Amino acid sequence: MNDCAIEDNLLVSCPGLGGMVYLEGSSDAIIINTKPSTGICFGKSELVWVNQDNGGRYLTEAKNGLARQIEISPRPLDIHDVLLKDDKIYLASTYDNEVVCLNSNYQRINAWNLPGENDSAHLNSIAIYQGQLIASLFGRFKKHREYKNGTLGLGAIIDVHTGETLIGGLSQPHSLTVKGDLLYFCSSEEKKLHVYDGKNIINTILLPGYSRGVAVGKNYIYVGISLSRNVEPVEHELASGAVSVIDKISLQCIGLKSLPFREIYDIRIVPRFADLLSLVAANASEIEKFNQTIAERDKQIIQLNQVIFDGNKETTKCIQEVAERNKQIVELNEKVTALLSSTSWKVTKPIRAAKNIINSLRLNDAPIAAERNADQSKSGPSTIPQRLVHTPPVHDNNLLNQEVSRTKESFIKKSEIQIPIAERNPPMLIWKDDLHLQINEVNFHLAWDTAELHGGSSTADDFLLGKPRHMVEKSVEIGRQQKISKIFEMGIFKGGSVALYDQIFQPIKIAAIDYMPVPVPALSNYIARHSKLDVIKPYYGVSQADRPTMERILSFEFPERDIDLIIDDASHLYEETRDAFNISFPYLTPDGLYIIEDWAWAHWANDPWQSKNSYFYGKTALSNLLIELFMLSASRPDFITEIVVNHNSVTVKKGYGELPTDNFNIADHYLLRGRHFGAWL
Repeated sequence: MNDCAIEDNLLVSCPGLGGMVYLEGSSDAIIINTKPSTGICFGKSELVWVNQDNGGRYLTEAKNGLARQIEISPRPLDIHDVLLKDDKIYLASTYDNEVVCLNSNYQRINAWNLPGENDSAHLNSIAIYQGQLIASLFGRFKKHREYKNGTLGLGAIIDVHTGETLIGGLSQPHSLTVKGDLLYFCSSEEKKLHVYDGKNIINTILLPGYSRGVAVGKNYIYVGISLSRNVEPVEHELASGAVSVIDKISLQCIGLKSLPFREIYDIRIVPRFADLLSLVAANASEIEKFNQTIAERDKQIIQLNQVIFDGNKETTKCIQEVAERNKQIVELNEKVTALLSSTSWKVTKPIRAAKNIINSLRLNDAPIAAERNADQSKSGPSTIPQRLVHTPPVHDNNLLNQEVSRTKESFIKKSEIQIPIAERNPPMLIWKDDLHLQINEVNFHLAWDTAELHGGSSTADDFLLGKPRHMVEKSVEIGRQQKISKIFEMGIFKGGSVALYDQIFQPIKIAAIDYMPVPVPALSNYIARHSKLDVIKPYYGVSQADRPTMERILSFEFPERDIDLIIDDASHLYEETRDAFNISFPYLTPDGLYIIEDWAWAHWANDPWQSKNSYFYGKTALSNLLIELFMLSASRPDFITEIVVNHNSVTVKKGYGELPTDNFNIADHYLLRGRHFGAWL
């Protein structure tokens, strides 16, 4: 079917590798920008659309020839649709299975959500029809993206306030559009457009592909057709996304309007020319920001080149130092060999002193050698005293204890360097007050208030840190008790914790991940300024529950599975945190520590933790995971030897038992008398 002219001027949003497109008459599509977008809505005097990138948490408002970007939340929402009505803004937050209501200043005032894990229902479109706020969803699933297993006939249109199903039996419904007394929407998987009058269907139109995006003009209906997505390919597959033009009288498709992108999400008829000027202004603003970003990157490249130059000089110096140390060790070994030929206790007494000198030289050489030799031996087991440890008998307890002892002895024999506690001296902490800390000329501003955390920022010498003083001091105590050489952290946020652990532990490696895809400039500058390119390895745009990506990072950075400390300060959600534990716990070394922060949010007093408007309201409590950890420690004390809990964090010490290396799952290893643990909290 050939391209056809259109009667109305259309604005089309395209997700994925798309952008925003303008269509009019018989002209070719005009690309306004190449930023992926989803829902579009024209208000009384403004145009608002959803930016799909950066976790779908931004809106752009174009008004009076000007445009501004608005951050709705510091975390991903995956907003799919926006609706302006009576000075209120409604959003379809797909990630939270939630419809959010904002005031005219884009501040949250109400919300309605469905039960289930994140993005289980795939709630995607909203409208007000016959006085009801309604939404479309793929189905009432419980698990994260469970709809990927099949959605045919499971989709529905619901009343947002009551949760009642108004129209059922749909397949991936999208694009709720109201025109007069009629409701138009797509049943995308079936390649159909449905037209309803109230709860009665009056027309169904079959379309040539995955249907999504609807606009209704005076004489024509416009429906977006995306390249086959979740549907079987057809014989005459489209070459690109297109807008199908349907005559309202005959209900026949009279032609297609091709687009330069594969997918379409929303279509709106443009009512005002001023809105197009606002769009152009928004695009110009984005170009200016892009140019600024390029200039900043050029500056960073120059700085990194200088770091590389300085690093090469430092490497040469280190090689010379290692050669000198090796020479001294050879000389001392020769002296020790000569002394060993004597059996006199008076002669052999100095042997201990000579051995101590050799061990001291090896110890001082360890940080240098660790950077040059991936097979450098790790320090021995921790000497942290046992606290609140209870290990009752399990099946075949004697055999289990024998195996643990053999494994522990083997591990100790492999560890050549034993680091005395007295030699583990953390850097000096200078507390100006309980909220301001300085370590080696790096400043930290501690904050606990949610608004302050999300509104503040970090620099390379002054980091925002979301931890109270006692948690910082706990990290210092860990550094005194055992050598922490390798660290894996989940949750970079403003970069403060990565810089803190680098200063406190002085490790040979810190790998860290964060869900947000945008690097933290303050941390990047810190890495460059302190020559930490080989030590600090940040990974952005990574979900802690994404096993394939997490496994790639962990196996690359820690191929020996010898992490000393893992800190989970990421989502704080039960399912994601549990998945992260299953993935990363096997990479922890025996006697290594696994810390989960903010486990108790479901039990903290006052707002926002107990409020129905809180993001966490209705979510499965993270304390369920602690119950599972307790059960695992009881059933398999060779896996977990100690659990220490306080109101902010839980610390798990790994045992010497051999864990499965593939697809470890905590539920496979604790005993519950044949019952299934259902995360009841």
